[in-house]
Amino acid sequence: MKKLIIVITIIGMFTALPFSSFAGKSSAKAKATPTPPPNAGNVVANKISSTGVTYISVSTVDGRSKTYTVTHDTKVTLDGRPATMGDLGTSMTADITVDKDGRIATNIAAKSITKKPAAKAGKKKK
Repeated sequence: MKKLIIVITIIGMFTALPFSSFAGKSSAKAKATPTPPPNAGNVVANKISSTGVTYISVSTVDGRSKTYTVTHDTKVTLDGRPATMGDLGTSMTADITVDKDGRIATNIAAKSITKKPAAKAGKKKK
């Protein structure tokens, strides 16, 4: 009798095993959607810390330092006008759009540093 119970248990386990892999799945296979890199295509406001012909380094809003590659296809503007990397300076702010890998700057829209007008001194009474 013990042998019969063991045999039935073993057969039950082998019979149920293949079906357990289908539990909770539909018959149609779902395609995996790749997750884009964190900054892919995003525009991030940054403070320029250094530039070169082939790179731009920035300090992000959260205080991290990030360097992006600049190519001949990168569109660079300063105050909405076409510019070159040589026109950009440190402490300027820039909105940078990056490629799908999050490494290459595809668009750099820099803004000049605007100084606040000095407060006017009050007139002295005579």
